Amino acid sequence: MDLESKTHRESHKEWYEAIMTYEVRFITKDLEKAYDSLKKIDPVLHKSITKAIDKLKVNRRAGQKIPKEQVSKTYSKLYGTEHFWKLKLSREWRLIYTIAGDQIRILTIILNWYTDHKQYRKEVYK
Repeated sequence: MDLESKTHRESHKEWYEAIMTYEVRFITKDLEKAYDSLKKIDPVLHKSITKAIDKLKVNRRAGQKIPKEQVSKTYSKLYGTEHFWKLKLSREWRLIYTIAGDQIRILTIILNWYTDHKQYRKEVYK
C-alpha cells in the first residue's frame, strides 16, 4: 500500500466521523421517567448516570463489551439482542446498554442500570 492511499483513507475516516451522530436514548419512556425521578430520590445515582450518558454521546464504546457467551439467554430474549455493553458508574453500579444504527446514525440505547451488584450478576450473566 502506498502512502497516498493510506492518507486518503485516513482523511475519509475523519470526514466520516465528523458527520456521524451519537444519540443516547432509553429503551422505554418508563425507564427515562425512572431516570428523571432519580433527581429527587437518589441524586448521586442520577449524576452518575448523567455522566455516563455524556460519555456515550462522545464515544458509544465507552463501556466494556460483554461477551455473548457470558450473557444469559433470558436477558438476550428480554431485550431482543445479544450485543450488550456495560459502563461502570459510581460505586459498584453498572449501566447496561446496546448499540444500534446504520452508517450515518448511531443510537446508543440504555437498557437498565443496577445498584445491586449481585442482582446485576444474576440477571445479566449465565
